[in-house]
Amino acid sequence: MTPIGIVTIAGGSGEEFEFLAYSWDADFAPVGAVYMITKCISKPDGSLEHAPIYVGQTNDLSTHFDSHYKTECLARYGGNCVCVLTIGDEELRLQVASDITGAYQPVCND
Repeated sequence: MTPIGIVTIAGGSGEEFEFLAYSWDADFAPVGAVYMITKCISKPDGSLEHAPIYVGQTNDLSTHFDSHYKTECLARYGGNCVCVLTIGDEELRLQVASDITGAYQPVCND
């Protein structure tokens, strides 16, 4: 699986996090990660713009998207990219996901 880019995003704390961006149909290794589903749009200059739709965390990225409980919402808002920040420690994943969610309030996080 080859990333399509890097997405740097700041949480509410001001800390910046660097995610690797992948197409929606990418296969992932069984690792713990914070993930961000975005609507990825190509701009006229060839760059990509990512609008966060959902932020979550998992201890096994390889199976997490097989039947994601937010599939309908993600489809409704055009989710087409999975941005991944690999973090093994669950407590840290929860902190990072909360920091980003608080800053952006993605539409599919409730």
